[in-house]
Amino acid sequence: MATTQALNKPTTMRGFGGLLRNKRCQKAMRLLTGTGVCALLSLGVYFLTQNFSRWESADKYADHGRNYNLTPFDINDAARVCTNKTADRFGDQLVRSYVDYHSTRYDARLAIYKVFMHAQLGDLYLHSDAPVHCFVDPKEHIVTHYRSFEARKSLMTRAISFISF
Repeated sequence: MATTQALNKPTTMRGFGGLLRNKRCQKAMRLLTGTGVCALLSLGVYFLTQNFSRWESADKYADHGRNYNLTPFDINDAARVCTNKTADRFGDQLVRSYVDYHSTRYDARLAIYKVFMHAQLGDLYLHSDAPVHCFVDPKEHIVTHYRSFEARKSLMTRAISFISF
């Protein structure tokens, strides 16, 4: 008889199940879940829109014939690494590329070389310019950030298309 009375006794809302039934906690949980989902989606979009591969080997674009122990890695090596990466990235589309040494620099705060380039894509007469930003880690000799921006038509290409109209 005592056991049936214990089973029929009303229970109080305690523990985690009680929190889920509370409307204020439900709103907080929905807000927390929504914020977490948005943060994960934002991170996913960020990493999917990057123009570099995290699985590249450290020495893929470095000079294999050079002994970096004798002569330290410098801005010219960083520019060479970025030039090789640009040639690999654009392949046959690349007409020529050149480094903007006026903007290229070593960022001591981040301990990276920031290399700014221009890549000309297309053919020799009709090509477009694509600015390129490339960051190189001098310790690992690896490209840590690579981004090419939308190509814009060169002045020569615009002049030829205007005259041929």
